Amino acid sequence: MIEVSRLKVPRFVRFSAIGASSTLLSTIVFNIVYFVCTNVPVAVVISFAVGAVNGSYWHRRWTFSDRRGESGRRQALKFFVVSTISCVLTTLVSAAVLTLWPIGHTLHHSADWTLYWSIALGKGGPRHGTVAATVAALSGGLLSMGWSYTASHLWAFRK
Repeated sequence: MIEVSRLKVPRFVRFSAIGASSTLLSTIVFNIVYFVCTNVPVAVVISFAVGAVNGSYWHRRWTFSDRRGESGRRQALKFFVVSTISCVLTTLVSAAVLTLWPIGHTLHHSADWTLYWSIALGKGGPRHGTVAATVAALSGGLLSMGWSYTASHLWAFRK
């Protein structure tokens, strides 16, 4: 059997694959927890924590396997900070996309800060369809992925 840390895959591709698996895992956990307790904040926190633990483990083991100078616990804590900031960035960008949805609103509409913060804080706002929500989530996720990779590379798992 091939050891995972020896696979010659570019670091960013490994990072992205682990991020995708963590996102899938978080989504599954979110849905299970939400089904059981119907409390969105509880489901978000638990699913986020599960995804961050998964990401931390696999990034240390595979993506940044050549960077084990610090303890696993310290790297995990740093990665959790990076992931938390990434989660906030994703939320803020997603809220911006939904505030401006559909693309082409007037400047007056785009400056609607009340709507933006209402969406960003989960307090309501207009109900958006699946396409709008998906575009918003992907936009936020792609932007925050750049931040997350850079911060993980330069700080959380630095040499």
